[in-house]
Amino acid sequence: MQVRFMFAALMLSMALIVGPNGQAGAESLEERLRLLEDSYTELLIRDREKSQEIDRLRGQVKALQHGARDGEASTEHAGHGHGRDQGAKASGAGTGPAKTAHGEAAAGEGHDHGHGKAPDLFSIKVGSGRARLSGIFLDTAFAAGASTEKGETLHQLQGGDHDPRQNGFTLRAVDLSLAGGFDPVFDAFTNMAFFIDPEGETRLELEEAFLQTQPGFFLLELRAGQFFTEFGLLNPTHIHDQDFLDAPFMVSRFFGPDGMRGQGARVAWRSEGETPFEILASVQNAQGETQASFRASDELIEEQPVGGLDFVETDVDGPEDFTYVVRASKVFGLGGADRAVFGGSAAFGPNSSGPDGDTMIFGLHAGANLRMPGGGALRLQGEGLYRGFDVDPNNPAAGFMNDDLEDWGLYLQGVYDTPGGFHFGLRTEIARGNGQSIDEFAGRANDPFRSDRTRVSPMVGWTIVPGLRLSAQYNYDIADFLVGDDAHSVWLGLNWSFGAGRRLELNALNNAIGAHNH
Repeated sequence: MQVRFMFAALMLSMALIVGPNGQAGAESLEERLRLLEDSYTELLIRDREKSQEIDRLRGQVKALQHGARDGEASTEHAGHGHGRDQGAKASGAGTGPAKTAHGEAAAGEGHDHGHGKAPDLFSIKVGSGRARLSGIFLDTAFAAGASTEKGETLHQLQGGDHDPRQNGFTLRAVDLSLAGGFDPVFDAFTNMAFFIDPEGETRLELEEAFLQTQPGFFLLELRAGQFFTEFGLLNPTHIHDQDFLDAPFMVSRFFGPDGMRGQGARVAWRSEGETPFEILASVQNAQGETQASFRASDELIEEQPVGGLDFVETDVDGPEDFTYVVRASKVFGLGGADRAVFGGSAAFGPNSSGPDGDTMIFGLHAGANLRMPGGGALRLQGEGLYRGFDVDPNNPAAGFMNDDLEDWGLYLQGVYDTPGGFHFGLRTEIARGNGQSIDEFAGRANDPFRSDRTRVSPMVGWTIVPGLRLSAQYNYDIADFLVGDDAHSVWLGLNWSFGAGRRLELNALNNAIGAHNH
């Protein structure tokens, strides 16, 4: 900058000193030198002013970048290290709401589908688009506690693989998440979970790895790869995104210890406006340990048999051998930034009892995010689930079962977030069923995966600093399969999160009610 102005000053001095005929006029030399000095001084002043303006703008950019990172941290890490949900702003799911005690956006706020606040960690122009790495995060969930039950019974009581499942300490999960994409075509997301099982073995799971089209690229939103099945509200969420320290037992009964997910494709459509309507449909492989109610796997059925039935291996012979899921939801405005959502889900596919065995699961979900006097927020959520497990009539055990297996239940939970960073929650669950379990269980009452059961779980949490949360939870269980019919458990949890950039926002539905879906 200064070299350019010095060069301009030199040219001006030449013009002033040298006359029109290329000679200096002695009589006007002093006047011309004074004019040159004044011009040079003015150029220096302008140069200094421009330098100051550049420094000021640089400072503003740095402040904005720092603020964006702080805002992203408070939005995504406060309390649980949550990621926000994609499509909220693209679908118009609210603008400018109040913040909850987690520091998160209350009902309806979006982040411009993940391209808004923090800058990309890396980006490069490729052809007419831009490839980018937008975020990398590490989220850890740790727990400790004790129960009146132990061993295998405690594992059955705590049905999720990432639940606290032993007396003592549990590393529930260490999630490594990577987000990026290629603008303006698609976003990309990968999540890997590390944890240590009760036997002390370190396990690694690839939970999600998929591409998803960006809003505006195509009329419908397309997703392909490995992803959590979007059934209801809770199943698509990651462990560190959940308020309570364990999964509702109806979810682990129907969807397995790791939740329902798989390889496949999904299509979604959302209406515009602050209260969108959303419908999506997906198809996924029906086999594997994450498809518990469908074709499942030999290892999973050995640990968690449905009705005591043995596993029957089947092949994929056509479209009827996949799992199909449909979910429809509507967001409602309750005044101001308050939002509620209501919807239903359905899943269909073959099951592990044989080639002619089928499963259907239906669910209703509802939730709300309400601002409370004094700056707090109340988040409500509930799901009711029904499963019909039709046993293959050619299964050798079918003759010992009077009916096909039916199971149903629900959970209801509420969490009050205070402005001071404290969280008070209560969850209640029930499960009932019809149709007898056989073999080792000799009746549904003895089946830990189908017996009548009730649980009440109060919870208190404290967001110490953004990205660090401490919580305590008490479970009171009443279940027919327990020897004394009831059990008491106390769990302490510690979640911490850190990373850089921004998370990929995944689901406008959960965002609309202030819930958490990575």
